[in-house]
Amino acid sequence: MGDASLVSDTPVEQLLERVDAIEEADTINQDGLWAKVCSERPDTALTALVQSGRAGNWPARRWREFLSQTLTSFSDGIDDSQVTTVVDALTLMPDATLTAVLPTLGVWLKSLVHADWHAALRPIILRAWDRLMAGVLILPEDEQRRRGGQPDLAHESLNHPAGDVATVLIAVQDKSPKAEAGSLAADLAPRFEQVLQISGPVRILALVRLAQELPFFMWLAPVWAEEHLCREFDRADTDARQLLAMLFIYGRPYSVPLFNRLKPLICGSLVDPGMTENARDRLAQFITWIIGLKMAGNNDVNLTEAEARQLLTRSPPSGLRSVAWGLWRSLLPEESGERREEEPQRDLWRERIKPFLERVWPNDVVARDARVSNMLIKIPAATGPHLPDAVALIIRLIVPGTLHSSIFDLGLHEKEQLIEQFPRELLDLAHAAIDFNEPMPYDLPQFLQALIGAAPELRDDPRYAALLAASRRFQ
Repeated sequence: MGDASLVSDTPVEQLLERVDAIEEADTINQDGLWAKVCSERPDTALTALVQSGRAGNWPARRWREFLSQTLTSFSDGIDDSQVTTVVDALTLMPDATLTAVLPTLGVWLKSLVHADWHAALRPIILRAWDRLMAGVLILPEDEQRRRGGQPDLAHESLNHPAGDVATVLIAVQDKSPKAEAGSLAADLAPRFEQVLQISGPVRILALVRLAQELPFFMWLAPVWAEEHLCREFDRADTDARQLLAMLFIYGRPYSVPLFNRLKPLICGSLVDPGMTENARDRLAQFITWIIGLKMAGNNDVNLTEAEARQLLTRSPPSGLRSVAWGLWRSLLPEESGERREEEPQRDLWRERIKPFLERVWPNDVVARDARVSNMLIKIPAATGPHLPDAVALIIRLIVPGTLHSSIFDLGLHEKEQLIEQFPRELLDLAHAAIDFNEPMPYDLPQFLQALIGAAPELRDDPRYAALLAASRRFQ
């Protein structure tokens, strides 16, 4: 809210004072007057701020509002003169004001570097980065403490200036000429060093952004990545595990060299009960991909089938469930071409998943768990025409458990046509998967009716009769 026409005739040197007076006099209707001026007349607003600074007055609130209002304009093109004027002002800005505007400055600079800027603006952007970095180094103690209430480390980094300094450098490096093992850009290398030298509890907020791009840095500057990033993971402490989790949840980790380099931590984290379920799912999907590559003949993967089986055997049920989830997800149409060398979906079961389950999946009794089984039983429906083959294998690996829905838990949602094609095999699977001592799936009667609709002779099958009787017992 705010009516910019109220100050349209105000001389620029009096603009800030006049806006203060109007906003204070009518907070209900004019509290957003300065933001309105910044939006409609950004050059005038910036001139007023610069003149005020030359007079020794640096209103942090007004600077924050100006930066917030102008950052969205970069998608329509960058005003080089305006950006240069802002950076010149940042150079003169007192430390107290700089730290007060730092979060907004970080967002403004991230918006700028992700826009379409030309090479002539690069020195200006790096000058702005230098001031942002200077502000991070002088953050007061209460700002140095990690912020609570964020969902995870990546979100915490996203909303903190320490994360912004790394994000900006990554964006500038990505827009620089680059080649495999070509090293960091000359004007960015010392700045990356500054980021790594941040001290205190906010250091990891900068480091997590670099860690998320680890495969890129291993490709671009392998020696630097080894010395400065990979060794952070070698610590194998809580921070290292958090960095790994953020890499797999938010980064692009599908890289054989990355697995080979971080193999001990990756394998250890899969069996680490301290890892979140989301992170373990991603790790398990990655390990499934790696094992699949190895079994397909990729000799660059530093993992034997014996090691893979031992790893899965040692995994807790939550880890195995995540691996099963990864196998299932890899068979879904929207996932079949992603990061898997674009092999056709129809080949995945025969070439990857079936050999994985036959040669690597632990067949020990101790590895049987109802939670794992409830994920494995989704796989046959995802194989499509291979469902009979998949059922024959899966029922040898599962134990009965509690199913809430026959259709959803067996992965048949939006695949009901499979019931018409393979009713006998799905009866086999349902009978093996359902624990008769637990409540039956709420839709079991309808599921059974669909089975006999496709194959009426199943009425005489004792397994059908047992399931029908159980469904009536729990009604």
